Amino acid sequence: MKSVSYSERLKQDKKLYNLAERSTHLLEYEASKLIEDEVSSEWDVITNNNGSSSPLLPHLVVRMSDPDGWVTEEFSPQELERPDRWVFMKIRDLWTGLLREKSNRLQEARRAWEKTVVTDEN
Repeated sequence: MKSVSYSERLKQDKKLYNLAERSTHLLEYEASKLIEDEVSSEWDVITNNNGSSSPLLPHLVVRMSDPDGWVTEEFSPQELERPDRWVFMKIRDLWTGLLREKSNRLQEARRAWEKTVVTDEN
């Protein structure tokens, strides 16, 4: 993975920050199966409407991006404390979404190129 960052807001909550740090290896494990050179991830914490972290519902959100797009996923602290198949599926879905974005951009570029080739031939 090109880079991993953590928001300042997340770093203020030591428990959630430690969970995000520990969970980064799950992202990197999936990245090791794919092209990962241009992929970055950023962890943050979801807060309630008034901006403070809710004791009942803190969630972590990870945003993965590459030059072709970005995807996000939310995780509860409980999910990341004891990752199970569901967490691995959510992480795999993140990668699938990012690859889908890349594929869509490549298809758009190919269609645009094909239009210029047809135009140049006429």
